Amino acid sequence: MTGITPSGPDTVEDAPMRICDSAVTQSLPAMTGITPSGPDTVEDAPMRICDSAIMKQILLACDWVEENRTHFAGKVQLPPVTKMSADDALLAITMRDLFVDTIFYEGDMDADQIRAPFLFTFERMEDMHFFLEEVYDKRNIRVSCMHIPHF
Repeated sequence: MTGITPSGPDTVEDAPMRICDSAVTQSLPAMTGITPSGPDTVEDAPMRICDSAIMKQILLACDWVEENRTHFAGKVQLPPVTKMSADDALLAITMRDLFVDTIFYEGDMDADQIRAPFLFTFERMEDMHFFLEEVYDKRNIRVSCMHIPHF
């Protein structure tokens, strides 16, 4: 990757729920062999991570989880994509979009590997059902989750 110098934190852990605040860290990486036309090139990139439909939904659901953390009896793990570097998150989103949009995916990764970065994980089944009812059913926020006891 050439031409991008991150100006802020790369992970959600460094800046909770700020994955979409920095256009520089969220823009598409510059392609090798392309010369930027000016200082605004990175900010004007065609897609930022937070502009992705899946990330908009995930970030809305993450906000809801944070606001309602006291309602869960067990552990709730936010999707791993929220803790990835901007480059890794962009790659995961791109792979997912390719997988979803392509009828015949012939890559090295299987469907579970492609979907994994976007899953909310719940220790208790009751918490997962509560989450789905509140977020998916009532608020129409389209996210996916899984139940893993004792994680």
